[in-house]
This record gives sequence, structure tokens and C-alpha cells, in this order.
Amino acid sequence: MLYTILPPTPDQNLTYLIPPFLTTGAVAQTLVLLATRNSTSVVSYSANTPMHEIAGTAIFYRPGLLISLIPEANFGACFVVTAIADFVNYAVIVVQKSAADGVRVGNDTISNPNWQDLQGTNYTSTSISLPSGKHVIWHSYSKMAVYFAGKNRTTIFGNPAPIISSTPDFRGCALIPEVLQVGQKADGWRESLKNCKENNLELISLSKRIFQKQVYAKLPQTNSTSNNSMQDVWIGMRRRSLNGEWYWLNGDSVIETNWDQNEPSGEDGGQCAIMSVVQGKEFRWRDEECCTDAHPICYKKPTLLPI
Repeated sequence: MLYTILPPTPDQNLTYLIPPFLTTGAVAQTLVLLATRNSTSVVSYSANTPMHEIAGTAIFYRPGLLISLIPEANFGACFVVTAIADFVNYAVIVVQKSAADGVRVGNDTISNPNWQDLQGTNYTSTSISLPSGKHVIWHSYSKMAVYFAGKNRTTIFGNPAPIISSTPDFRGCALIPEVLQVGQKADGWRESLKNCKENNLELISLSKRIFQKQVYAKLPQTNSTSNNSMQDVWIGMRRRSLNGEWYWLNGDSVIETNWDQNEPSGEDGGQCAIMSVVQGKEFRWRDEECCTDAHPICYKKPTLLPI
């Protein structure tokens, strides 16, 4: 007997995408069940319309398989798939075309993926074979949908893969996401450092380009025409008093930087690093006097799932 759980019907429209793998080899008509609060309808699947938008839920059907589709709003960043011994096992992935390079299985990228674009959308999909056992499938900077599918001779079965984390992180699968907090109080650099520590956080060190990109994507930008005092924020870098060299608080080398034009100035300039969060400034850094009032970016590393 086939059965699937029908999730609660939401009030807002949701977008559902059907990965081509689910339709491969179907010997009879494939259907999509669309259920709203007040009605249900059944439509035939077509490769020309792999996307359905509805204020409700969607279930894909083919003989031998009923599977709840994952709405775009519920895409995640990390999944665990358990492949079954003595069966042919697959992970089916749906991700934006521009983010296909960020998919990881364990510590590896996908080997020779056969991406299939979903017509009329900016999404693409692929299926990968999995040996028996547990597999962590995650994305380094975007969200995606992952399904588990198995075959027993000609019978196909499957389900949405369990989501471990909905927060992308370039380091892996974040069980507890990183904390990125703009402090409420504008103060000097030293005082800002103390305020972060009092909340069991640290003044952020942006020592690696890939980490900078992840942080910039999460920070709200201020409109350049406003007088908002949070247009500049302190980061965890300053000069050494003995030789004027810049250093990060976390001890990393100062190599991958994002200084603004003609910054930093000479040793007679500002002794602490400040960052602009104004639209169009690309989060550029400059040196500033450490007593200047600005809000700090406080930070705590994520807790990652061992892979």
C-alpha cells in the first residue's frame, strides 16, 4: 500500500519544482496532486511545466511512487540520506543553475554530474548514485532540495531527505549556525571589543575571502542617503603599536583584504579597521581612529556536523 503525509496547507503561494529523475522510466502517466484549503486538483506532469505555484501542497505520483514535493520556501542547506543495502540508491538534487558548483557530498564535489535544466525556471537538477550507508549532502553557499530515491528491480520509491540545517556555510553542515550580530551600542574599538566579549562573542575577524563573502551576504546594508549611525561598523583588525603592522584578533594572517581605494593610510593614520555597510560601497574597509563611535560586528563560529 502506498501512502504519503499531506502537510498542512499554507496561506501563501508556494513554488514546487519537479526533478526530472522522478519521471524517468515511467511506463504510465505521471501526475501531480495539488491540494489547497478548499479544493484539490490533479494535473498531468509535463517536462515543459516542471514548476507549480499554489497556496497549498503538491504531491508527485507515478505508479509505485507517491512523494511530497519540497516547496522552494523550505529548501535547506544540509541533508542526511541513508542508502539501503542491496538496493540501487540515489540522491536527487534541485538547485539554482548559478549555484550548482556548491553542492557537496561529504567533503567532495559531485563527480561528473548530469545536470538537467528545469524548463522555464532558473533551476537545474541531477541524480547521483549512493553506496549503502549514511551520506551528508550540503551546499556551501546556497539552499537546495534533496530527495532520496531507491530502486528495487523496476520499483522506485523515495521521500524528501531530512533537513539538518537550513543555513548555508562554506565550512560544512552547520548544526548550530554561526552568530553574526551587529551590536546595539556605538562605541570606540576597544569598548566594542569588550561589549562583544561580555556576550560571549568576539569582534569579527574577516581574514579569508570566502568568509568575507558569506558575512557580506548576511549583513543588512544602509541606504547611502540616510543619516543612520550604523553606516560604519568595527571589525577585529588593528595596527600593532610597535611596528604599525595590521593584525587580526583571531591570529590569522592579513592576506586577503578588502581595503577601500587609497586605504589604509600610513602609520600616522587611524589605528583600527572600520567597514562601510553603505549600499554601493561593497563593504570596503578603511583605517580609523580607535576612539570613533561605531557599532561592532560580534561573531561566534558555528557548530558543524562531523562529515
